[in-house]
Amino acid sequence: MKSIFFLLLLTCGLLLEAAPFPAENSRWTAADLDAQRAAGAGLQRELRQALKTGKKEFRVPKGVYRFAETDPKAAAFFRFLEVKDFIFDGGGSEFYLEKLETAISVYKSENVTIRNLSVDYDPLPFTQGEVVSVDYPNNTFVFRPAPGYGAFCEPMFKLSLRGILFDRADRRMKLGQTGFGLAMKQKLGNGDYLVQVRGFYNRPAKVCGFEPGDLITILGRTARAVKTEVSAGCAFENVTLYSSPFVCFVENVGQGGHTYTNCRIVKRPGTDRLMSGNADGFNSASVLRGPKLLNCEIDTIGDDFVNFHGVYYRVFEQLSPTELVVQSFHFYGDSPAQLSFLESKSWKALGVRSATVGAPFTYTVPEKNGAVGRVWAAAGNFKPGQKVQARRITLDKPLETAAPPIFASLSAIAAGAEIRNCTFRNSLARGIRFQSRDAVIENNLLDRAQSPHLTTAGQPGFWGESITSANLVIRNNTFIEGGMDSQGKTGAAIEITAPGELAAAECVEHIRFENNKILRSGGPAILVRTARDIQLKDNRIDGINQVAVPGRAPAETAIVVEDSADVTETGNRITPQEAV
Repeated sequence: MKSIFFLLLLTCGLLLEAAPFPAENSRWTAADLDAQRAAGAGLQRELRQALKTGKKEFRVPKGVYRFAETDPKAAAFFRFLEVKDFIFDGGGSEFYLEKLETAISVYKSENVTIRNLSVDYDPLPFTQGEVVSVDYPNNTFVFRPAPGYGAFCEPMFKLSLRGILFDRADRRMKLGQTGFGLAMKQKLGNGDYLVQVRGFYNRPAKVCGFEPGDLITILGRTARAVKTEVSAGCAFENVTLYSSPFVCFVENVGQGGHTYTNCRIVKRPGTDRLMSGNADGFNSASVLRGPKLLNCEIDTIGDDFVNFHGVYYRVFEQLSPTELVVQSFHFYGDSPAQLSFLESKSWKALGVRSATVGAPFTYTVPEKNGAVGRVWAAAGNFKPGQKVQARRITLDKPLETAAPPIFASLSAIAAGAEIRNCTFRNSLARGIRFQSRDAVIENNLLDRAQSPHLTTAGQPGFWGESITSANLVIRNNTFIEGGMDSQGKTGAAIEITAPGELAAAECVEHIRFENNKILRSGGPAILVRTARDIQLKDNRIDGINQVAVPGRAPAETAIVVEDSADVTETGNRITPQEAV
């Protein structure tokens, strides 16, 4: 009798949690919600007044606040514009946002600290439920929303969508799936939805991993949750995101040097949510000094855990061996700027040049603009005849190339970053996508990523992200189940690689990979390619080739080294148990 009682108690507890929001939220009346909105609007007004009058600190009385409208002058609920030496302390409050807009925007600011608050979106920026059936010939499936999630489906008809598959047994991200887009086609008479699958690289639904009975989240991508732009020395402490419409924490341009301590991107406790953020966890682009991630946590997101990078810029015209018209670019400090050039077709390294930089001017993209723009993600921004911002630069040494070059600005690659003591679980893409220099990655746990847990290569191709990494210390980390995509080219958990061939490439170099654990990788544990001066020391490797891929031979060794120089392997303990 006693056991039946406890079973009923457990069942009731599970039912209470089977909802997109905690059980106590369901007890809020319309009057409660209105009171939360009034408190939120009052808080926004008080903060604007505090900033206007030059106060240096704003403390929020602990409570639940709901925000229906963004700042009158920005698409963000909290806006810090040209603010210096300011502390915003949420006091442990809960913030609910009723529009899928940016939660916090920090712009042209310095030494702003934001701490002690949680952010959630209501309505959520995703829906979830079950794959009832799959029509493989037509690449469609029937989606049944989970209880409480049907209300989030209708807005999805207007968005470009992606999805994530989950294992029904453990509710974790399903191993072996590949990336795919979705489109809501129609609502069926019983409340289910017919959904079109558009696998990346035209992969069909079956190859993407769809099976009847799978759990799935369907998500769009709209606003970034926390943005820090053109700023310096800002800090985020004890900030939790329970959901995010796009990238969770993003920083872009400026002196950088921001710190994130005890920041969390996690599924909300007391709910049955399958995921938290819709895209990258932490993304840093084109800042002078890279960020510090300290004791942060991520649980189940729709893209990379971390992506630190710069940008590869286009050369529009070469007026002479030393004079160029180029896409306007970011650099810090006085001219000359230090620019690293690549040939656009072969990724051949053309070396670093000092460049005297002219003022930006409006430029019309010529009809013949080389091959690069047609394959980049941002190609639409550089169509022939389009007016764009450009600069004239003069190089200290001639530049000779058979194909149109591209270049990275070496002062805008988020150099000097640190990632320490973090726990990251369940990435639909990569773990740490590192495209920078002079960094330390240590004492972290990364558990399950469909793509590699760590990559070091710049991406001069489709995404146009710079730069190939150098001078990294990667030690005392644990990497579990990396490279689990069933269509991955290598399946490696760790890729210490660069685009191109060693003899001519901008290779990855000066990497210390020491005392790490790599457990159950999709293919080999470590792939080293187009690399120089790599030390692999005292690492523990247990289990390789965990994912079988048609046409991809299982790795013969746990550590694969190709087209590289000065690679040393010492003290590594390897148990290369292959999957059955």
